[in-house]
Amino acid sequence: MFIRFFLIGLLLVSEGVFALDHSPKWSVEAEIGVAFQTRNDVRIPGDSGTDVNLKALQERAALYQRLHLDHFFSSKHQLRLIYAPLRFHGSGFLTKDVTFDTAQFNQGDFVSAGFKFNSYRLGYRYWIPMGQSWDIRVGVTGKIRDAYVSIESTSEKEKYSNLGFVPLFHVGVRGYLSPKVGIDLDVDGAWSPQGRAEDLALKMFFQMSEKLASSVGYRMLEGGADVSKVYTFAWVHYFFMSLQYSF
Repeated sequence: MFIRFFLIGLLLVSEGVFALDHSPKWSVEAEIGVAFQTRNDVRIPGDSGTDVNLKALQERAALYQRLHLDHFFSSKHQLRLIYAPLRFHGSGFLTKDVTFDTAQFNQGDFVSAGFKFNSYRLGYRYWIPMGQSWDIRVGVTGKIRDAYVSIESTSEKEKYSNLGFVPLFHVGVRGYLSPKVGIDLDVDGAWSPQGRAEDLALKMFFQMSEKLASSVGYRMLEGGADVSKVYTFAWVHYFFMSLQYSF
């Protein structure tokens, strides 16, 4: 559905110039792409479990999608809703004995491993004009994290789930390189002694009409937690395209 929506938009004829006009309006953006893992380490419990490299057990790449809904309720104040699901699955042989939560797996066991990290976000952004073609935005984001890690063999099955709230800071920069082409940097992030979270996206957008824009870009999701109950850190890279419609 997302791919079809994007391709239909690319067929439209572009007319007009999009200015940095933040009059009250809505916009919806559908993002699709491929996600790659370069790190996915987990240990449960965090102080007594076995280190497991989930990346070695799972597929190297997975298709993903995101959905953004934005609303300017005044010229500089914006609310944003984000639905960002992410899943990796795969299987392989364990190279050592593994204690995972309450289950025990043996070296040589053939196991299936699952990883889910869905997030639902509500954010506020304040836009600061920087001349005719550039804006800076700052704000905060509230994220609900819906995650799990699972390992299953023919004789054992264990799944550790986690649902929680994470407050994030937001910063972004957007500018036009020409009347219809620009770049956008978007960052949500937070850090603490127990862990961190960063979601960074850099994209080039193409204004196809006053209401329609397409983008291509790179996104990085990195972070995790190191506490007694769980140790988990992942690093995921995305290459994506998107289509945004404003109304």
